[in-house]
Amino acid sequence: MKKFILYIIPALLFMACTEPEVVSNTDNIFDVKAYFEQEIIRLSNAKVAIVQVVNIDGEEERIEPDSINWENQLASFLVNDINKPAYNKEIKEVVIEDTLVIMKYMFNAKRLPLKTLEITFESADANTPLFMDFTLEESNLLYNMKRSLHYNPTIGYKITEKTSIIGLINNEIKLEGSYINE
Repeated sequence: MKKFILYIIPALLFMACTEPEVVSNTDNIFDVKAYFEQEIIRLSNAKVAIVQVVNIDGEEERIEPDSINWENQLASFLVNDINKPAYNKEIKEVVIEDTLVIMKYMFNAKRLPLKTLEITFESADANTPLFMDFTLEESNLLYNMKRSLHYNPTIGYKITEKTSIIGLINNEIKLEGSYINE
């Protein structure tokens, strides 16, 4: 019996000291990844064309690509999957109802680049967003990046990024993709 107790007590102590597994319920969280996967299919099937305006530190260029890989075009949005386990513990959800319904997700963890996601719907019953806004930030001792992403399923997208590397680079890049229905 003493041997049994000698094995049980350390096992119980070990189990008492380990952190319980946190299981987050993400059923009510908007599925960003699935939404943009559907957008890729929708835009491809509708054969939507795009005009891009790229502005790097004030120098602007207009691009009208012949072929469009929508997965590449929407990659900056697609990677911000708030249903990933890393985000589950950090989600702070706010729903603001006025004439529109705005779902705002906030993430305070320094290790996660996505800081806010606002999704605006026409009503509480709507499944398709009118538009989405993402704010991302990354920094360390030498590097600082702030990026804002805006997506409107009927008009297109805007991406603005400000990057600075101490003593080397300080630039701003803007990319605007406007949809042209054929």
